[in-house]
Amino acid sequence: LSNVFPEYRKASDDYERILKQRNQLWLEIQSGKRGVLEIDVWDDQLVEFGSSLTGYRANLFSYMNKHIDEHLVQFSEELTGSRFFYQISGNASKEEFKRTLRRAREREQELGTTIIGPHRDDFEVRFDSKNVVGFVSRGQLRSITLAMKVVERQYIYDILRLSPVFLLDDIFSELDAAHQKKILEFFEREDQIFITTTHLSEIRENLPKDASIFTIEAGRVII
Repeated sequence: LSNVFPEYRKASDDYERILKQRNQLWLEIQSGKRGVLEIDVWDDQLVEFGSSLTGYRANLFSYMNKHIDEHLVQFSEELTGSRFFYQISGNASKEEFKRTLRRAREREQELGTTIIGPHRDDFEVRFDSKNVVGFVSRGQLRSITLAMKVVERQYIYDILRLSPVFLLDDIFSELDAAHQKKILEFFEREDQIFITTTHLSEIRENLPKDASIFTIEAGRVII
């Protein structure tokens, strides 16, 4: 999001600045140096920037859920139907965000820190109504991660009409030969990709004929 939307990057920087100052104020309130009502002005600014971040993130996850299956079907067909669930701490609605902050005020004062907002956001990937972590195999988890990266690339291209370079580190470990082949066939269609592997012999025959191979030995690149 920061690469695609300058306004998101600015809102993120502003949010982090306000969050730091708000947390400092909570500590001063705890020590009796400041009054609790002084937190109101920081609430307004936290909500202003935080609701913007939440809105962008919600739209991104909606996009990802719309497109994830078209890539999963090529990597691990059995995983189609996996979905991203955005776990929102704040709210895209400024009014609801502020109400949530108000409800958390007593607890925040006890802890001396901000417990509501995008800095507490998270997400899960679920398959068959279960969190994939601990439910699917490590190889399947790798396939989901790859599909997610491809959707990110598609998102960037749809907005900027620019194709980012893929940097994929050791993606073939824990994948069987059939899945390795599927992944290599898929990536033949992409513009530029750098893939690392410690087992070149296992994938060499499936590499595109025009692929360049670089070997690194003792920190030196051998072409």
